[in-house]
Amino acid sequence: MSTRALTLTLATGISLAVAMPAKAETETMNCAEREAIVAKLTNYKEEAEAIGLNKDGTLLEVFVSPQGTWTVLLSSPQGQSCIAAIGEAWQLKITSQRPES
Repeated sequence: MSTRALTLTLATGISLAVAMPAKAETETMNCAEREAIVAKLTNYKEEAEAIGLNKDGTLLEVFVSPQGTWTVLLSSPQGQSCIAAIGEAWQLKITSQRPES
């Protein structure tokens, strides 16, 4: 499956998840064991570029490919992960150095 086809497939699933009640959300979203999703992302050359930990223990990861495609993955402490967003044209924010005071 091409990256574009994957993007459209995942976007459709996420769109449906947003439109459905919260109980059905995890059933519709692209959720699976974290290891399975990460393995699939590596097939598309996406690797973790940024991570963060929410106060409830949820891990947020941004996976990015050299071509600029990206996926946001949310993982519970129990190992269940859901794709929260996908896209293209990922760029790192360029920040200037602050002068020392």
